[in-house]
Amino acid sequence: MLFGVIMVSVCYGGFYFKKHQSKLYQITAILIFIMFMLCIINKVVFNVLYPVNRTTLMFFPLFTIVITGFLQSIFKNAFYKKYLFIGLVSLFLINFIMSINLVSTLDYYEQIDAKKTFQKLEEVHAKKVGIAPELFGFYRNYYQQTDKSQFSFRGESINTYFPVGEDSGSKKLSEFEYLVLFPPYNLSFYKKNNVSFKAVEFYTGSKTLIVKVLNP
Repeated sequence: MLFGVIMVSVCYGGFYFKKHQSKLYQITAILIFIMFMLCIINKVVFNVLYPVNRTTLMFFPLFTIVITGFLQSIFKNAFYKKYLFIGLVSLFLINFIMSINLVSTLDYYEQIDAKKTFQKLEEVHAKKVGIAPELFGFYRNYYQQTDKSQFSFRGESINTYFPVGEDSGSKKLSEFEYLVLFPPYNLSFYKKNNVSFKAVEFYTGSKTLIVKVLNP
């Protein structure tokens, strides 16, 4: 529905300049149309993925301009414009207050306990840790590749995110002292590894689980 509103706003801004009389609105609408076309061309010709998550942030200011321009033009002479504006502001404010989250973001909620997890591993003097992909990126980007708050243990990514096949050759899990797992805790890739586990810590917020690897 929101995308439909955006497309209507873009078309109106690009082709009905005489009605809205806004150069900013028109130029922004044309720019969005060009960007959409380039995204489609990149996908069809070069098989480049469409923008998702953070890569779509460049569109947000442009969408705001065209939607605002569209509403301004449509309701320019309406006697109830003031009340409509107050209603929309109230609606957006209520939505913001009800959905605000100071702990995690929509896309990376699984990382809310990551720092506590790594601190726990430091407390137990871990040396080598296998980390689920959902949390390994956090460890790599904020600790492994920086000098700040660097932990003494060595972390490596393990194959738990849509694992394909089996690890029939190596005994990878036996190389780790601890594992950091995230739901659904899928270790089927390593099912031929003859090891057992002991739970160390479980974080209810993110469902992150630390286990100690017990070799036979």
